[in-house]
Amino acid sequence: RIFQRFWETGAVKDRERPGRPSEITEEKVDEVHDVCESELQLCVRAVGTACSIPRTTAHRIMTEYLSLKPYKVQFVQQIYEEDLQDRVDMCQTMISML
Repeated sequence: RIFQRFWETGAVKDRERPGRPSEITEEKVDEVHDVCESELQLCVRAVGTACSIPRTTAHRIMTEYLSLKPYKVQFVQQIYEEDLQDRVDMCQTMISML
């Protein structure tokens, strides 16, 4: 089969199959980019509404084409100066167990 495909087409890649064309165009990507730059705290649903595109399409554009990731706040425990020696001691104890 591969030999026949190479003989017919000169390549072994699969042929393009008919299917639904992609709804994501360069214009839509640019529009989503402009909306995201103008308003930094918009959710995906608001971006989709502003650009008149489905929420899932807006999400795909933002993650796959624009490489945007959700901003998630992470709270970390405060480290006090008094705890430093306890941490060092614990680390040395754990290393000695290896």
